[in-house]
Amino acid sequence: MTQLCLKELRSHNLHPIQPFSEMKGTKIKTIRTVKAIARHQSRKIMVANVESFNHHSGHKKDLFGIFDALAVERSASGATLIRGLQACGASDWQEHVRKLQGNILTCELWLAAGNTTIELWGWRKVKRRGQRVFRPRVQLITLAFLKGEETGKATEVFGD
Repeated sequence: MTQLCLKELRSHNLHPIQPFSEMKGTKIKTIRTVKAIARHQSRKIMVANVESFNHHSGHKKDLFGIFDALAVERSASGATLIRGLQACGASDWQEHVRKLQGNILTCELWLAAGNTTIELWGWRKVKRRGQRVFRPRVQLITLAFLKGEETGKATEVFGD
């Protein structure tokens, strides 16, 4: 199987990133996460929103009950990694951790599949160089973290 770079994907009318115009009803935090990953990844990557909105009931539904977006990337070693992404704000970080802990069986199956990760992206507004900008902090979710066996530390990413 050959690797396709972004230019080749576009020439074949395959979009590596779901067009943002098609992301109606999507949380702005999910859109920020998708844009940040697409902008800051140097490897070949495809990112798509997998959260759906039911117009009749007015509810949003995550993929497997936990993912807002998926990122598929090929690392420098040639391995393919599938990242399940959950996006939230700074104020509801713990609520999303509890949501993942409530779906521990789904998380366990996802992580056991191999070459998969679960990431929690929390967005908060910070002051940088006199301006207020949104910066993410990212927690790589492990089974030990979900079971409370390790605390884990969220990482500030894209900092100045």
